[in-house]
Amino acid sequence: MNLGYIKAQTHGPEYSWHKYWSRKPANVISAYLKNLVPEHGIVIDPFCGSGVVLYEAQKLGFDAIGIDVNPTARAISGFLTHPVKAEEFKNIALNIIEELESKFGAKYMTQNGQKIRYLIHHVQVRCGACSSVNTFDPETHGKNGKKCEECGKKLSFGITNLIGTQIVDLVCIDSLETISSEEIARQTDISSEKFSSIIRFDKTLVNNKRTLTSDKYGVASYFTSRNFSILSEFAEKAHAINNESMKKALLLVLTASSAQASRLIASRGGLKTGGQAWTIPGFWIPPVHLESNPFIHLRARIEKLHSALVHSERELERDTSVKIMAKSAKDGLEELYKTGVKADLVFLDPPYGDSVAFLEFSAIWNAFMDEDVTYGDDISVSDRTNDPMTGEKYLEELTTVFGLVRKILKADGKALLTFNNISFDSWKGIIESFQSAGLVPLEVNYQDPAVISSKSQKALGGSYIGDFYVVYGKDDRKPTRYEDFADALTLYLHKVAGSRGGKVLYPLLQRYALEFWLENNLRAQDLQEIDKLIESKFTKDGSYLVSNSDIDCPTLSQILLEQIQSCGVSQISIDDDFLIKTKVIMREFGTPSFYEIKALLDSVIDKTVKDKAPELQLTFDFN
Repeated sequence: MNLGYIKAQTHGPEYSWHKYWSRKPANVISAYLKNLVPEHGIVIDPFCGSGVVLYEAQKLGFDAIGIDVNPTARAISGFLTHPVKAEEFKNIALNIIEELESKFGAKYMTQNGQKIRYLIHHVQVRCGACSSVNTFDPETHGKNGKKCEECGKKLSFGITNLIGTQIVDLVCIDSLETISSEEIARQTDISSEKFSSIIRFDKTLVNNKRTLTSDKYGVASYFTSRNFSILSEFAEKAHAINNESMKKALLLVLTASSAQASRLIASRGGLKTGGQAWTIPGFWIPPVHLESNPFIHLRARIEKLHSALVHSERELERDTSVKIMAKSAKDGLEELYKTGVKADLVFLDPPYGDSVAFLEFSAIWNAFMDEDVTYGDDISVSDRTNDPMTGEKYLEELTTVFGLVRKILKADGKALLTFNNISFDSWKGIIESFQSAGLVPLEVNYQDPAVISSKSQKALGGSYIGDFYVVYGKDDRKPTRYEDFADALTLYLHKVAGSRGGKVLYPLLQRYALEFWLENNLRAQDLQEIDKLIESKFTKDGSYLVSNSDIDCPTLSQILLEQIQSCGVSQISIDDDFLIKTKVIMREFGTPSFYEIKALLDSVIDKTVKDKAPELQLTFDFN
């Protein structure tokens, strides 16, 4: 077993139709499954999320069991692994849309018959000091610190003070004509109209400052009355479908469209669609936000889900069993253990501490699913007021889960952990939990994602961008003492810095130290020694740490140039295979990300190849 680095590919149509967090590259997951699971093997994913592992296992002919507390996660996983017929789905979904458009389509038409794409709303709040109503003005309130126009007191334009909105503009699909003030007033009235009597989807949210939610507000607060009415009518018709799989597929059309139809989308002025997707880490209503025509988004999602179903009809292996359990990871694994289930592979992608509160961020989706949830079953760290999940409790839950993993694995079974978190405290708990369970790392790799946001690319050293993939097996060997590897770790970190000109950003040095720690199965209780080592052997220089060693080692640029020159030909294709080989060679000095290698490549070509080997012709074929 030596999987090494696998170039991640972007998600295909079967995955790209619904937002979900922490979705792993399908081709990377497939490669690990092929290497770790025997023929007719059993795969268990106790945090199955959006179902990538279940679906890829199913395609490879493995039986799979997924567990998740999140109704939306289970619905997405079920859509992939138990798909409905593509054409039947499309016909039913379009019939619902056409019925709703015949009843409510006029709500998104101007008086002269133009279909509206979206409207722009400005939030209105009442001043707590003088009671005057203030409508948010980007020019006025964006520059004066959001002060009351009457008395000058500070204002908050959050949901707690919101008393209404004012429509200031609208954009039609086929017309750029100027919209009259009368039409704006008319649309303001229609937008606030509640024309559906359905209220069961207006679920109350939880108190949590981080997610910007309060139990004083329901899901309907995050939509205009017009849009919540339309979405509620769609949900009601979906719930009336008797076939459970078809019902869930139709509800996923709605949940996949809900953010774009909500008031959570800020207006970006001038964009064709009016704005971007919901990207804020919380339920925040921007002071200038959109009200998008939900019929447009629902129709677009129907097409995307239909494409996914067509793809699944070609790909799926029908002779496999996939079971999805509505339980916590702990309860699900306990039940499987008691019934004698044994796994060849348990895939572990637990919540990354407090990175994403999965159930809380899924609150709008789950409201339309109309399934009760118990937030305490989600082990994501959360400081919600009721039943919070502390960091200590989170690690206790993981320790229990990992102990059950060992029990449920076959003698030669494997556990595959993927984890992304910058906190040594979280890593200490993770490592300690595995060591307590008698599971030992067999292989450690760091995987880049297929796509990195532009924001992350500007600060590649500032955060974890990819994931550790750690393969564990059963082994009763005791973890190694840090003292036995202190010199080796010190040398390794100096080589990491030396190969990068003698200095390196702390998060990168931390990542390489963790990789070394995992590979050598060092004791969890010694993990704090990493920072002590770094403090004693490196000097801080702004954002960088400078090595105090005079160790002589090649730079990554030199290694890359030697790799190019070693090809011995005048024409070299710089493709994914070339870059992967380069990553393998550089592993001794801390495996760089694809993006670091690409930056090195630009430097090598500009400064070296053009001067020393002008006859060398390079072609580029990588993503």
